[in-house]
Amino acid sequence: MKLYFKDFIDKIYKDILILSNTMNLKRHNKHWTPDELEKMYREYNLRELTIQEIADLHGRSTYAILNKLVQENLINNQWSDVKGWTPEYEYEKKEDQEEEEEDEEDEEDEEDENEEDEEDDEDEEDEEDEEDEEQDEEDEDDEEDEEDEEQEEEQEEEDENEAEQEEEQEEDDGNVPYNMEIYNIEVATLGFIKFMHFIVVKLFYFCKKMIIF
Repeated sequence: MKLYFKDFIDKIYKDILILSNTMNLKRHNKHWTPDELEKMYREYNLRELTIQEIADLHGRSTYAILNKLVQENLINNQWSDVKGWTPEYEYEKKEDQEEEEEDEEDEEDEEDENEEDEEDDEDEEDEEDEEDEEQDEEDEDDEEDEEDEEQEEEQEEEDENEAEQEEEQEEDDGNVPYNMEIYNIEVATLGFIKFMHFIVVKLFYFCKKMIIF
């Protein structure tokens, strides 16, 4: 109860001092007296009054008080030593600055997310392209294998036909007069034709592969 009463009396005393000083003088352009400076320093060092209350007691602005404290090296020129007692506009300025910094951080985060999304999309596209290329290569290999199989089948058929012709010719040797020179010419001609056919087929597939690649 006594503590509450003391606080109440102190508050009334401060209000009376503030009212009397603000009503009687506004001393923005007047010099400080030694007594006034000593009193102001003492009030600041006690840390019982805010800068605004000290300014009201002396009939001066908060900036005048702060600048005087800076001149006497009691605080630095950024007023960081009296964070809780700086003018309201400084708080607002600081809040605005913090909001701007937060907005910038949010924008940076969004940009980072967008970059990550773009990188993911690029990676997916690259993977799809690689898969398509691999599939194309597999298809080409399959086509080449099919062509080789067809060529082998054709060669086997030709070999079978030759064997059949030779068997038929051997069977006919006992019944039909046979001229050895004519036989040799036919065999040579047939071999040359088969050889040329083989060369043409190989050349065709080689040209086809070169055009594809």
